[in-house]
Amino acid sequence: MQKYQNNVQNTSGDAVAGASVRVVNYPAGTLASIYSDNGVTPVANPLTTDRLGEFSFYAANGRYSLEISGQNFVGQTLTDIALADPFDREKVDTFIAGADFVPGITTQLTLSRTPSNADHVEVFFDPLYQGLDQWTLNGNVVTFGSPIPIGTTKVFIRISV
Repeated sequence: MQKYQNNVQNTSGDAVAGASVRVVNYPAGTLASIYSDNGVTPVANPLTTDRLGEFSFYAANGRYSLEISGQNFVGQTLTDIALADPFDREKVDTFIAGADFVPGITTQLTLSRTPSNADHVEVFFDPLYQGLDQWTLNGNVVTFGSPIPIGTTKVFIRISV
């Protein structure tokens, strides 16, 4: 999640109050989900600029376009704006017994993203840490030396960049 802020000005450099700012996913063009804070409180899309022509929103890491329009203003589109939170460097994948794996049978799990190497991965069966000697990594697939033990209800795999 990252904050984006900007202002809208006319060709004379004057602030444009009340302009409409439509945030869309790029290149798909579908309306984006935007928030007034770090992913908790959704806001209406399109946004409206304040009396100083300013606007801001939070959105998930990704690429966006802004479609800006208003009275006495030549509309414009800003394309391929990349939002990336520099602190969003860790992800935990959670796998649930019965839905994502079968205890006593499953020996592989597929991660949501590919870590750069095994040093950036931590594996836990419920709360129990599994050392590097218990599993291997090939791309985004973790392979265990033996099936996930019977009685394990969740596998947590922390991936850092």
